[in-house]
Amino acid sequence: MLEHKDDRPWYVRLLGTVNLFALAGISGCVSFTHIHDTAVEHGMPDAFAWAVAVSVDILAVQAGLEVQRDRKLRRRYTLPLVVIIAAVVLSLAANLAQAEGSPWGYVMAAWPAVAFMAIVKMLLRRAVPGVPLPEPVEEDDAIDFTEPVERLDAEKAHAIIREGFLRGIPAKQVAAASTRSVRYVYKKFAEFREQGLTPVPAT
Repeated sequence: MLEHKDDRPWYVRLLGTVNLFALAGISGCVSFTHIHDTAVEHGMPDAFAWAVAVSVDILAVQAGLEVQRDRKLRRRYTLPLVVIIAAVVLSLAANLAQAEGSPWGYVMAAWPAVAFMAIVKMLLRRAVPGVPLPEPVEEDDAIDFTEPVERLDAEKAHAIIREGFLRGIPAKQVAAASTRSVRYVYKKFAEFREQGLTPVPAT
């Protein structure tokens, strides 16, 4: 099997990752401090204020992980998306509350929260594994996904369903080629997604 790989030298990839973590740490600290200061100004004890500051941005990160997981499994991700929006709005509001009353003051105060979320998003993208690609199929050996055939054994049917999934073939055509029900094919497609496989339609 082939995979999408990052062909850049290892030291370039390492430098990029270190840079992202360093920037996330810097922007996160500034954002945490703004949230902490806002909480203290409104009567919260110092220790609790730090806890609130950390929880706001960490909650957004965790919700981002949940969105990534739900998208991978082709599930609805309304709740984690609402959580992200709420956390980002709260973080921005707390940062803006510490801003100097000028346009540039608001921009500079909002920047750490925006930068932190953007960097976290980039780091989450790096966490996605390589997408397995189907091996090349010779024309004479290509599977016909349009015409039904006699019922196949389980091993052959599984191979056809897997190839159909990876090539982005509609489930009905795969069901016909594998001599299995459409419902069974959908079930196998869901299992492949849970395994981290992603359809790569032929171009």
